[in-house]
Amino acid sequence: MYRQIRVHDEDCVYQHILWRRSPEEEVQEYQLLTVTYGVNSAPYLALQCLSQLDLEDGADFPQAKGLLTFNTYVDDIVAGANSVEDLLAVQRDLVNLLQRGEFELKKWASNCGAVLRCIPIEDQAIEPTFTPTEDTALKVLGVHWDPTTNTFGYHGNTNEGSITKRTVLSTIARLYDPIGVLGPVLLWAKGLMQDLWIEKLGWDSPLPTSLRLKWLQFLDELPLLSRVCLPRHIDIRRTNEVQIVGFADASQRGYAALVFLWIADNLHVYFLTCKTKIAP
Repeated sequence: MYRQIRVHDEDCVYQHILWRRSPEEEVQEYQLLTVTYGVNSAPYLALQCLSQLDLEDGADFPQAKGLLTFNTYVDDIVAGANSVEDLLAVQRDLVNLLQRGEFELKKWASNCGAVLRCIPIEDQAIEPTFTPTEDTALKVLGVHWDPTTNTFGYHGNTNEGSITKRTVLSTIARLYDPIGVLGPVLLWAKGLMQDLWIEKLGWDSPLPTSLRLKWLQFLDELPLLSRVCLPRHIDIRRTNEVQIVGFADASQRGYAALVFLWIADNLHVYFLTCKTKIAP
């Protein structure tokens, strides 16, 4: 993505590197002409180019207008539609809009086969299979998504090793959960982390027996998160009454708020999101 963006000539003087292919060669000086990895401004420049492309040329592609500004996270674009016809129109306009800036989309993934039929296999995120397996799941902004079943899921694998405050924090930090499905799990884990601070343990000190046993039980149960399955799409197009229902509760340990979607027509309830916070 960065290498598709040409830097102004007057700014290239700030992108000089020294390079040689082997110790026997003379060191040569190069001037880099495109947005460069590792430069603090690189992510901003890349996203700003996409926003500018959307601003200047988005009107020519109405089905893709706004996607590069509001549906893009760095180099991941997440979009959808309510029908196959509309989705193919979004795909066509998005590809044509990005071509205006010489950007080419890779790692395509969709729960709609019609979208992938015109995409070469090498440009798809996962190769199609006849039977669903773990290999069909991919990560979308840190969340596991299975295009075959069109569901979100979680993997709770842990690393073996010593148990210290450092490794506990590392394990908790890997439980990335932007939707909030793992709210109860994370609240408990953060509570244990708080207990470690109260004990005034060093980062690499072993845990007291009581806390160590609690953590081992948590690690033993963590792989069960693979059973959690959340539908990606909630279809409310043909419903007459839909309500958003919120709950909140608190204890001395922490507090939480949850939001559900209630479809009155068929009495179905869908989880939307959850926020938790450990008590001070």
